[in-house]
Amino acid sequence: MLLKPRELERALGGVDVFIGHSMGGGTAGAWSVRGDGFRPKLFIGVGCKAEFGEHGPPVLLLFGRFDWVRLQARTDAQVVISPWCEHITEAYDPVLVAAAVKAACAAVGKPVPAAPTAWRWRFTGLVLGIAGALVLMFRLPELHPHLARTRKFIVPAVLLIALILTLGTWFGVTPQLRRIPQQLVLLVVIWLALAGLSRLRMPRWSLAVVAGILALGCLALRIAYATKPVRVAVHANHVEVTGPGVIFLFAILMDTFAISTLLLLPSTLVGRIATRGGSRRDGDVAMAIFASYVIGQFMPLFY
Repeated sequence: MLLKPRELERALGGVDVFIGHSMGGGTAGAWSVRGDGFRPKLFIGVGCKAEFGEHGPPVLLLFGRFDWVRLQARTDAQVVISPWCEHITEAYDPVLVAAAVKAACAAVGKPVPAAPTAWRWRFTGLVLGIAGALVLMFRLPELHPHLARTRKFIVPAVLLIALILTLGTWFGVTPQLRRIPQQLVLLVVIWLALAGLSRLRMPRWSLAVVAGILALGCLALRIAYATKPVRVAVHANHVEVTGPGVIFLFAILMDTFAISTLLLLPSTLVGRIATRGGSRRDGDVAMAIFASYVIGQFMPLFY
């Protein structure tokens, strides 16, 4: 269905608004508009590199200032550029989200809904759930000697269960079968790295420092290839949007290492809690379990 929106339209009926990000908009959506007769009431492309043709549906193009793209669209296409996001974060940028919601509501003749407030209750539940998990992480291994011997598994498991129950699909932390191979590989790699740090008598947070340095290195390489902001030029029969020549590999590596750095910091705390009353090896295993799961949940998949 991803590559054939036309079949989706036949199965579900007319499509009012189509939203596609990156290849979902450029490869699948725009190709269906251009070559398969796909005609939603509004086509919203987020960070898309594609040509929509001359006689397609109304088009709204959303870009981050630090995205890279070069496309041609009709002169009646609306273009919104956020001043502070790049390709990966475009789907979450408040400026682009607000523009997409406003345009989609206008396309179907409905009023723009008020900003959601349910997130406040969800955040409150998250705070209470994490607080309860921290209490269990400290106290549960002390209830019985057998529990104390398995603290390296109990400590990360309690926190992961709390995150899954409180976040659900909000941040995509629920287990996914297709990510298990990636998480198992990360488990081995992180555990070996921690074992090496233990032999060198270096603290666990050194792993987060290394990931941060790699993220900054990829950022420097990305900046070297991204010196121009996005520009919009209106021609006789099309709109041309051009941006910096960012190498996609550097962007993916930068985001991966940056996310890993942020997630390795709480993972270090998990390892420290597991070490309390146990051994350095218990903390290393606990940190590897927690870090491999959360990092594996957010790393890009290419299979």
